[in-house]
Amino acid sequence: MAAFSSSEMMRLKQSLLLGLAHDPAAQANGLTGLSLIAAHSRFSRQRPPPRETALPREKSATDSRRLLPDAARALLTKLFSGKDGKTGDAIALAVMQALKRARLRLHPFDYARLEDFILQFGEELGPEERSWLQAVRPDRKQAHASYDDEPVSEETLPQAGKTQKLAFLKALRQGDPDKARALIEQLLPAETANLRAELVGLISTGLGAADKAFLEGLAADRAQSVREAAGTLLARLPGTSAYQKKLEQLKDRIEAKKAGLLRRRSVFSLRSAPKPNAAFDPLHALNENKEIFEGARLEDIASVLQVSLADLIAGSLESPDLGHLLLRCVVLEGQWAEADMFSPLFAGDLSHQTVFLLTDLLPRLDEAGRAALMSLAFVPGSWSSLPVFHVFMGLNGALGGPLSHEKASDLLQSTAWREAMRRASDEVRSHTLDAVAPLILRTLSESFIADSEAHSRRATLYHRFLLSLPVPADVRT
Repeated sequence: MAAFSSSEMMRLKQSLLLGLAHDPAAQANGLTGLSLIAAHSRFSRQRPPPRETALPREKSATDSRRLLPDAARALLTKLFSGKDGKTGDAIALAVMQALKRARLRLHPFDYARLEDFILQFGEELGPEERSWLQAVRPDRKQAHASYDDEPVSEETLPQAGKTQKLAFLKALRQGDPDKARALIEQLLPAETANLRAELVGLISTGLGAADKAFLEGLAADRAQSVREAAGTLLARLPGTSAYQKKLEQLKDRIEAKKAGLLRRRSVFSLRSAPKPNAAFDPLHALNENKEIFEGARLEDIASVLQVSLADLIAGSLESPDLGHLLLRCVVLEGQWAEADMFSPLFAGDLSHQTVFLLTDLLPRLDEAGRAALMSLAFVPGSWSSLPVFHVFMGLNGALGGPLSHEKASDLLQSTAWREAMRRASDEVRSHTLDAVAPLILRTLSESFIADSEAHSRRATLYHRFLLSLPVPADVRT
């Protein structure tokens, strides 16, 4: 058929609308003309403008994470559904950490069912999850409004949010303390008093003589909280007048006695009431004395007490409160050879002093330091009974991840663990398994599941989830 012009097409359409009887030519080609008009209308119709997707695609092109495998998706949905589908406990945190280590992202089909989990950890999961969360929860308060996915740099630091400023400077302080201090000094004039005090507190990481002038210069700050923060840190610096005052306070706080009939020896303990006559609760000795011992060098304490270092350590082992406080000093100095001399403190059950020591120091140490401290103080084989589950919850928070394979294996094979799995009540056993689950590595998941399967659905699902993930390069996953 010859091509029709637009005018001929309009004439044929009009003829069909008026009726074929009025136009013999249209009558002769009625069906053909009708088909032609339909085809012309279809292919000449303008396309609608492209619709913008309802879900903003935030940096999706740069999201290199793989989607969660199907088996893991099913287990994750079960883990966060039902009456025990909590998203605010240590297991939920461990799931998020496992996803980050494996560089995996949630499947979009599961977002709705995992909404509470994404809401809890949206800032950690990634841009895809955050984009969806922003679409379904537009009024949600965002912790990192302007720099959600952009790494903070020295240039963008002044415009970053509080959380990001503190995180960036804390990390920088660990690697380059001088640069971090210079950036903090630049930020201080424009910040609120509360944030200035927190920024000054970051100087405690890697505190050294180079920080002295900066801290002394804050004595004239307009905020008392900033002046106090600076004064506290100066008291941790040997050679300052504040540090010397601290040593005098320690001399007043530590009591020395002689013990033994034939072989006299010095024994040291914390005074039940410090001078002057201030109230002192021995049950809270570690907390109440933490700051006065913070930063004090053990050799300086021995010197002010006029005893040898070896005699001070040996004489403190009969007083767990004092022994643990002196060990803190040694650990923070990095004197691990001397730390081994405190091993008698950990010969029995896990004490409240040891729990305090671990939860206080583990977040402050590097990986080698954490391993050394755990090797010294976490000895499940010596326990006559398993600690309450709250201890394991605190330990998980302090470690920020699972135990080493060696320590986790020691725990699962200990007599205290085996007895607890056999004899504890159902409620205690369930709480214990839930608290311990995040501390157990994937390499021991099968062994842990053998204990948990009959008593804790949640702990079991978590370890089945770990086993469903691709085998990571990092054996600690």
